[in-house]
Amino acid sequence: MTVVLVLNAGSSSIKWRLVDGQSGAAIRGGTVERLGHDASEGTGHSAAIRDLLAELRHEPVAVIGHRVVHGGSKFDTATLVTDEVEQQIEELAALAPLHNSVNLAGIRAARAAFPGTPNFAVFDTAFHRTLLPAAASYALPAGLVRRHQIRRYGFHGISY
Repeated sequence: MTVVLVLNAGSSSIKWRLVDGQSGAAIRGGTVERLGHDASEGTGHSAAIRDLLAELRHEPVAVIGHRVVHGGSKFDTATLVTDEVEQQIEELAALAPLHNSVNLAGIRAARAAFPGTPNFAVFDTAFHRTLLPAAASYALPAGLVRRHQIRRYGFHGISY
């Protein structure tokens, strides 16, 4: 059986699922919630992700998929994560500051915990990259739009 680990490291939770890669059936999964809400809990995203991955280290994971909120104009499809892709996701963190940095923490932890296992990033914004220009545009001066690459992206695209 090919086992896929799906990891969604979000702004306040981590959702994960092991999936049978052939049938798509869920094997098991879970959620770690309220991360970052209580400073006294002593656990942040990085520690929670490391603990989860340590628990899953004996699973026969063949591939890991990560939800990443903002792919900007760089990513329009699921993308194999490389060091360069990590850097680009980090550069896009300003567009989704509550999400991309945490998404990236999950990617980095998974790559460290499962060396040699391919990791793919799936971008919320990719689905909406095909918006017609009129739907993707804001009523702003064209020079400002070009200079700052401003456009409507849309989110939660992987839910579609």
